[in-house]
Amino acid sequence: SKDVATRNQYMVESLYNSIQLIQERVAKGEVAPAFRHAERDVDYRTLDPVTALKELAGNTFDSHVANPHVIRILMSENLDHGRHAQDLDHGDQRRLVIETTRDIIERGRAAGLFRDDIDPVQFHLNVSALSFFSIANRYTFGRFFDFDMADPKVLAARREEVIEVMLSRCLKRGG
Repeated sequence: SKDVATRNQYMVESLYNSIQLIQERVAKGEVAPAFRHAERDVDYRTLDPVTALKELAGNTFDSHVANPHVIRILMSENLDHGRHAQDLDHGDQRRLVIETTRDIIERGRAAGLFRDDIDPVQFHLNVSALSFFSIANRYTFGRFFDFDMADPKVLAARREEVIEVMLSRCLKRGG
């Protein structure tokens, strides 16, 4: 009926306007700084490479958990084929992520702890993917496997798993 069509149009317009507002906030840099605290809030150079790597992976996970709205923005942007991606990109923050990760990896290599084939971008992609999944699929995966992915105990266990996976990927094998 016409009433249903009008309500549906209103809902779509409201959603579109909400997404536009969120994307504008991201483009202005109002959202990303809170999300990227993992690299900014810790001086990883003062930590040994293994501890620094574990802290970086854990803090990245924590950023995802603390900012589910950013995950939703990224999911929306991917559904939209990255149409606004250039507006969402903050080069300084991206460089900080990679430089921080590169420094930790290089220090770990120099100490004979980390493998030579660890790429900072791939490390960040992997830790982000593991963290992102826990938030993006919180309701479906938890429902399918009958547990609450938002439960603090579940999140703490998942955080430790992410750290262990990333550390195992970086440490030299058999040594």
